[in-house]
Amino acid sequence: MGLIGDFIKQYAASGYSRFHMPMSIDNGQLTVDSYFDITEIAGADSLYNANGIIMGSEQAAARLYGSGAVLYSAGGSTLCVQTMTAMAADRGSRIIAGRDSHISFANSCLLLGLEPEWIFSKPTPDTVEQKLRSVSDAAGVFVTSPSYTGEFADIAGIADVCRKYSKPLLVDNAHGAHLPAFGSHPISLGADYVCDSAHKTLPALTPAALLHLKDGSEYRRAKDCMSIFGSTSPSYPVLASLERAVEYLFANPDSFTAVVQKRDELGETADKSGLSVRYKDIDAMKFIIDSGGHERLGQDGITMEQSLLSAGIMPEYAIDDHILLMLSPFTRDEDYSKLRQWITHAGLSFAKKADRSVPSAPIPQRVYSMKETRLLPKKTIPIPGCAGEISAANKAVCPPGSIIIAAGERIDQHTETILQNLTKRKGDQDRSGQPG
Repeated sequence: MGLIGDFIKQYAASGYSRFHMPMSIDNGQLTVDSYFDITEIAGADSLYNANGIIMGSEQAAARLYGSGAVLYSAGGSTLCVQTMTAMAADRGSRIIAGRDSHISFANSCLLLGLEPEWIFSKPTPDTVEQKLRSVSDAAGVFVTSPSYTGEFADIAGIADVCRKYSKPLLVDNAHGAHLPAFGSHPISLGADYVCDSAHKTLPALTPAALLHLKDGSEYRRAKDCMSIFGSTSPSYPVLASLERAVEYLFANPDSFTAVVQKRDELGETADKSGLSVRYKDIDAMKFIIDSGGHERLGQDGITMEQSLLSAGIMPEYAIDDHILLMLSPFTRDEDYSKLRQWITHAGLSFAKKADRSVPSAPIPQRVYSMKETRLLPKKTIPIPGCAGEISAANKAVCPPGSIIIAAGERIDQHTETILQNLTKRKGDQDRSGQPG
C-alpha cells in the first residue's frame, strides 16, 4: 500500500483508545464516504464563487451560529487565518497579536507584509489596550482562544477594547467549533472574524473549517481573499462532512455538555490516586496530565506517554511537562474505563510533588521586519550552534503549531535548546507499535 497507507491501516487495526483529533472518529455514523468525492459539476456550486448549494449551506450555518456570514473551508483553519488576516491587512501596516498565535498567522503576515506587534504575556483587555495605545496604525488584534491546551482569553472584554479603538478583533478559535453548546462562541462575544477547525472538536473530516464574519456584507470580499490562498479543487466530502457536523452540533448540544461529567470523573479519579492533572477552568474537550508535577527520575511527559501507549491509549500530544488528551461525544465508555484504570495505577507509580515554577522565556530580539527578512539572502544551517543567527523563517513544530521563533528575530540559546528538543522528540517518537 505504501508507507503512509500502511501506517494508517496498521493504526486503524491496532485497538488503541483514541484521545486525539480528528473527531471524525465516529464509527462512520456521520462522516462521508469517499464514493461522494466529486468536482464542480453542474449543480455542485463553486466554493469561492458560491451562489447555489454551498452558499445555501453556509447561510444555514450562519443562522445556527448567529454569524453575519459563514464561509466553508476545505483547507483547514490555516486557510481561514490567511483569509481574515488578509481582510485586515488594508487597515494598517502592523497587527497586534498574542505570541501564542499559530504559525499560519505568522506566515500570513510574512506573505502580506504585515508586521506583528507581539503581546508576550497572555492577551487580556488591559494588555491589548496598552498595545493599541502605542500602535496607532494597527490593522487589528489577533487572539487565540481557546489555546491548544484549552485556556480561554477574555474575548468579550477584548472585543470591547477593540470597539473603543475601532479595530477589528480576529479570533483563532480553531479548538472551539463546539462552543455554541456552551454559549461561548467568540462570534457571540463580539469578535469580528473567527475561524473554527471543525475537525478538531466536531465530527468532520480533516481539514474542515469555518470562517465567521460579524458583518455579513463582507461575504464576497472574504471569498475573494480566500481564493488567493485556497486550492481550486476543494474536497466535496470534506465540505459535506462539515455541513453534517454543524447540523449535529446544534441538534445535539447535550452530547457535548455531557463530556463535562465524563471529564470530571477522570479528574476525580486522578485526585484520589494522586496523579497531577488539569481539567478545571479549561475547555471541556481537554484533559491534561501534568508530568511536570511528578518527581521520579526520568518521569517526563514522553516517559509517561510510553506508559499510556503500553496500556493501549493514544494521547493527542506529549512533551516534557504535560500530556494532552482530547475528549469528545464519540469517546467510548470502554475508552474512558481504560483511561480511568491507567490513572488509578499511574497515581501509585508516579509520586506527586509540589508545583514547580517555570522561568519565563526571554523575549527575542527583532533585528529585521518580516517584510525585510523576506527579501534578504538566506542560508541553511544545522540547529546545533544556530544561536546568534537571525531566523529567515517562522518556525514551529506541529503539534501544537505555536511560534517558536519569528522571521527576522535573533535566535538565542534558549530558543536553540527548544528547537533541538522538539525536533529530537518528533524524530525519536515511534508511536506505530501495537498497544500492550
